[in-house]
Amino acid sequence: LKYNSVNTLLKHNRHFKLSTICSTHHTNTLKPEALKQIDFFLLFKGITEDRLKLLHEHAALSVPFNTFCKLYENATEEQYSFLFVDTRNDMFRKKFDKMYVIKS
Repeated sequence: LKYNSVNTLLKHNRHFKLSTICSTHHTNTLKPEALKQIDFFLLFKGITEDRLKLLHEHAALSVPFNTFCKLYENATEEQYSFLFVDTRNDMFRKKFDKMYVIKS
């Protein structure tokens, strides 16, 4: 996934209205510039704080890191649950059905 062709694909997919699905165990398998091109993340239980920090930085998430960690912990406390992150619309959900309302 660290090939330049993956970065190019992710950058160009918007121009052609394509969807690209990348499945990986760790966010560091993608280059930081590729992470900035991803619109949606599904984050399952078991991601370390260090890896969450990298994702938070490279995906340029709008919420503070400690808030992001709290959202992640809450969303993944149940088995098979995940945190859905929509970077395009600044939305965070527990699975797909419960949206978090973040007060500033």
